[in-house]
Formats: sequence, structure tokens, C-alpha cells
Amino acid sequence: MIVRHLKQFSIKRDREAFVHIFARRELGPLYQQLQEQGNSLEFVVSNAKRLPENYIDVDVYVRFFDEKQCMWFDLVH
Repeated sequence: MIVRHLKQFSIKRDREAFVHIFARRELGPLYQQLQEQGNSLEFVVSNAKRLPENYIDVDVYVRFFDEKQCMWFDLVH
């Protein structure tokens, strides 16, 4: 399995349960494409570095189960 970092964004801490919705908004059509191909999206949540305490930073990673899919992703994006 190969993991790639896709995006980083900040949201309010009380909206942490809706991380996948914010990720869909940030990634656009790429979110749906990765889901359809069977890849796994992973979210790493941490305290915001540049915003007040009530915000969190979310890092979005994709886990590819196939090297060919990963290589294709690297070439296209």
C-alpha cells in the first residue's frame, strides 16, 4: 500500500464529525474519483498551528492499494 498527501485545511473543532464533507468540498471531483476506484481516504487531525484554539488542521491522505493506480495518480495530478 502506498500513501500520498492530498490536501490540508482548517475547520472549527466542533465540526470535526463532518471532516469527510469538508474534504469532499476541498478535493472536488477528485474525492469521488478516488472513492470509485476503491482507494481509502484517511484524515489526520491536529491542533491548528495558525488559528485560535477552537480550530483544527486536517491533513487528507489517500491510500492506494495498487501501485499502478498510484503511478497513474502521480502522472495525472
